[in-house]
Amino acid sequence: MNQTELIETVRKRTGVRRKDVDQVVTALFDVVTEEVAAGNIVAVTNFVSWTPVERPGRWARNPQTGERVRVAPRRDVRVRALPRFKEIVAGGDPSASRRKRVPARSTLRTEPPEK
Repeated sequence: MNQTELIETVRKRTGVRRKDVDQVVTALFDVVTEEVAAGNIVAVTNFVSWTPVERPGRWARNPQTGERVRVAPRRDVRVRALPRFKEIVAGGDPSASRRKRVPARSTLRTEPPEK
């Protein structure tokens, strides 16, 4: 799915005008890019995180000539799928919600806490 297809899918699911969805999706991508470029971690709960990483300089080898070459240090980004997203993908159920699961047992107290 490319950006145009993403925008169209969101438009169909929400009923919001295409122009408005396009602005929101573009703004989302811009904010993530700007924040990671500024050195900040961006994480969407139960979905994905983007983390800036500094790659040190290193020596590499040119595969055609065998010559050693210096690779300069650089800033990169690590994109990591978070556990709930991985669970949904591994389960093969694209309709599953990425929202937090409801606990099996009630966490409500039936008695007041002891002091």
